[in-house]
Amino acid sequence: MLVPSAAATIGSALAFRALDAEHGFWVLPQRTMAWLALVVIARFWLGLCVTATVLAILRANGRWRPTQWVAPAIAFEVGFVAICLAVPILAALLFFIVPGVWLAIRWSQAVFLLLDRRAAWFESAEASGLVVQDRYLRVLAVWLIVGAANYALQAAEPFAPAALVWGVRVFADTYNLAVLAALYHALEGA
Repeated sequence: MLVPSAAATIGSALAFRALDAEHGFWVLPQRTMAWLALVVIARFWLGLCVTATVLAILRANGRWRPTQWVAPAIAFEVGFVAICLAVPILAALLFFIVPGVWLAIRWSQAVFLLLDRRAAWFESAEASGLVVQDRYLRVLAVWLIVGAANYALQAAEPFAPAALVWGVRVFADTYNLAVLAALYHALEGA
């Protein structure tokens, strides 16, 4: 589980530096944008693989499971739906914060439902609403805890040696994916 997570975290950071993408996407040459898009797609796919692996381990009551490689067709479906759902969430957050948070929580499990093959395409948004039904505060609490932990880790980065920063980033990415997968696992079993 750590190998795909480390590859995604370290590989994408090195690629961003190599492509000089740390200054902003829109100022990059068009050819560089294409490479950067491929890096983001690869990182997304590896994150899905880590998430699928965490779910497999949780379902096996903590016993080790090999890395669960997600089929490209499933990854495309998950990515497409995630982008399509992000648009109304971002619009609602921009204009009306509370409805945006409500939509984000309501649709938060759509990716996991797609990954699990329990819903298809945009049915996953409605199915996600059923999974989180009456559990909005639980999801929000987990998000706030994960967000606070990430904020604390990022705030400490300037004071840590480079090797420690890389290790913490790999840990944080894996931790985030594992906690969100565990939340889905808890919600589906509740």
